[in-house]
Amino acid sequence: MDVRLGTTIGDARAGRDHITAVDGLRAVSVLAVLIYHLDPTRLPGGFLGVDVFFAISGFVVARSMARYGDLPLVPFAMRFYRRRILRVVPATALFVVVLMTLGTLLLPVSALSRANDLVGFLALLGLGNAALWYVAGDYFSPTTAFNPFTHTWSLGVEEQFYVLFPLMGLLLFRASTLRAGLGLFVMLGALSLASSAALMAQDQAFAYYMLPARLWEPLTGVLLFAALGVPAVRAALNRLAVPWAGAGALQAAAVAMLALAFALGQPARVPFPWALVPVLATVILLALFAVGSGTLVDRALSWQPLVYIGTISFGLYLWHFGILVLMRWTVGIGTAAERAVAVAAAFALAAVSHALVERPIRFSARLASRPDEVVIAGGVLGIAAAAAFIVSLYIARPWISLSVVTREASVWDYRAPDWLDEAGCRVERVREDRYGAYVVRFAPRDCAATGSPRRMAVIGDSHGTAYETLLQHVAALDRRPVIIFQKPGCEWLSVARGVSDQDRRDCPPFQSAALAEVSAELGAGDLLFLPGLRVPRFRDQWDAPVTENSHLDLSPRPGDIAEAEAALAALTPLIRRGARVVVEAPKPVFRTAPFRCADWFTRHNPYCAPGFEVTRRDIEARRARPMRVIEALRAMSPAISVWDPLPVLCPLDVCSAFRGRRPLFFDGDHLSGYGNDVLLPDFRAHLAQGADPQFPR
Repeated sequence: MDVRLGTTIGDARAGRDHITAVDGLRAVSVLAVLIYHLDPTRLPGGFLGVDVFFAISGFVVARSMARYGDLPLVPFAMRFYRRRILRVVPATALFVVVLMTLGTLLLPVSALSRANDLVGFLALLGLGNAALWYVAGDYFSPTTAFNPFTHTWSLGVEEQFYVLFPLMGLLLFRASTLRAGLGLFVMLGALSLASSAALMAQDQAFAYYMLPARLWEPLTGVLLFAALGVPAVRAALNRLAVPWAGAGALQAAAVAMLALAFALGQPARVPFPWALVPVLATVILLALFAVGSGTLVDRALSWQPLVYIGTISFGLYLWHFGILVLMRWTVGIGTAAERAVAVAAAFALAAVSHALVERPIRFSARLASRPDEVVIAGGVLGIAAAAAFIVSLYIARPWISLSVVTREASVWDYRAPDWLDEAGCRVERVREDRYGAYVVRFAPRDCAATGSPRRMAVIGDSHGTAYETLLQHVAALDRRPVIIFQKPGCEWLSVARGVSDQDRRDCPPFQSAALAEVSAELGAGDLLFLPGLRVPRFRDQWDAPVTENSHLDLSPRPGDIAEAEAALAALTPLIRRGARVVVEAPKPVFRTAPFRCADWFTRHNPYCAPGFEVTRRDIEARRARPMRVIEALRAMSPAISVWDPLPVLCPLDVCSAFRGRRPLFFDGDHLSGYGNDVLLPDFRAHLAQGADPQFPR
């Protein structure tokens, strides 16, 4: 039985060395992804186009390497990596370098963009998916829409698959090892699919981004190619390819499956089970393309405009998302005209990249005459050069950035520096991770003695670390060691803001563990500071709609005071040790995040239209319910005081996120570095006035 795959598919139908319908299928897939990224409501499952790419990749890679099946393992692997480098590296390196340059120039440094550099850098090394899983989590979270390299996770999956392919693939191209190769591929595919299903309940982000749960998809394409080398399978497909023998109906069914996946795919059920639908549909189409069925679907996908889009699909996939993200950050992407500009720019850049970079390098006569190891070494050097350029951009950002948020970081950023020298005291910032939370210590060093140092602990949500600059100054000026425990969404007294189901699960263990550590360390005269958001936001820092007071129920609830009583019960052991508790009253919140609209090239973004002012009446109404609870807690113990930053931040009838040209707030509710400086005297005065717990402020 002839099972040599190097000639099987090439001989299946004369003139089928290049299957044009595969390019058409690539075009359909990349257009589905593009439409999804433009507007998910238009094609909710369009992101599943990536799964089509995975299956095509496995099939095409196996098909292209079959001709080298007679080579020993090392030359086979060298030839494989040569081809992959020429195919992937030029376009990827160009995209990452260009987008990293534009991002360095235009994007403000913030929590919303902080992962961008890491993901872009590691995308060059085929590890963008690992970076995203580690720092970003859910692919469908709002933050990923602001990272121009989010979509490179799929390149990471493919490139990690390429690392494994030479050893496994060679088994399929030799008659003596075909059975072993098929068995290995089937076993690995089954294990991968099983892990995909199992991980959905444990860590969907890992299942979405990482190779173990995705390996079955390209392996399906490889196994299809192997199956086409079996005469019985090929004969059955040839019989189907006879006109009116079923190929048309089968391909129509596959197209319907793709349409179903793109229209109804559910993010919460990807990769398992929804990825099965586009992968199975792709396998059916590829099998019939390979034998040249000549059906209507085959002819439609061989239409030249689609074939061209498929030819530039790699570049189009890379550029479209980067352009969308840059526009989302700067001029906006909400109108039809803006989206049309984004699409046109993506197509133009993909066409230029293909014509001037990808194709000339891939089919260079000069490179064709060079040994495999020379070409591979050149690719590695190219990656290293791009990586070095990116590192230089990172270092130079404070000087070359056009973003005022980046250039004036000390004014905008609330994070404290690693060291502060002030008033004869040196304070170190030490970052730790405990209880699944963000922990920061400010440890005074080499300070002049002023008696026994009074310690301070902070437990709260992200508003705890938004006071880093203020608290580091307090540590230096008052010689007071400070430790901050912060977990997003986990502030005390969140009665009016509402708590998600995730917070209900995660916050009590964090608060109990942090309070237990604090109670063991703090004693008489020490301080626990409890900051938090506590009021409903107008909107988050991404492109969410504004929620006005008129759309909220701000009235008190019968059970509100019970939260104050529960807080007192938790704090009582600490109070009995002689520690004081300071509760932060709610600060103003704003409709627009200042950091997103601080530059001339961002001010006209539709996101910025609501502006940076809110009436004090609106803020007082928004915080009336939590203030009722906070005041009730203060009345329960003389050791509890309330510090209210509102009068300092908003002394007039209209509150502004800016004071003059300086920002009081970084985003819609977190302070800026300058806002920390403004509040420092009032905060220290409160601590001094309440030094005796019998006379709280």
